[in-house]
Amino acid sequence: MDKELYAGGSLAVANHIANFVSEVKLISTYGLNNGINYLDFIKENLNSNVEFAGIYTPNRPTVLKKRFIDKVFKHKLFEIIDI
Repeated sequence: MDKELYAGGSLAVANHIANFVSEVKLISTYGLNNGINYLDFIKENLNSNVEFAGIYTPNRPTVLKKRFIDKVFKHKLFEIIDI
């Protein structure tokens, strides 16, 4: 099974906007998912002109979506959302 991790949602929007302006400030929450903190992943996947102000929420995980894709036709079969 292949696995890829993407910075989606507000991170993708902030990166897109950063292509058109000199500075973007993103305020968002993040938490733990099965003991994993995704703060480093978030920071590594933001454009250099995006300033991230993360608010740690210990009782709420970072939203993760697991999508299962058909390898032949590249269609999404189903999705599991961890929130």
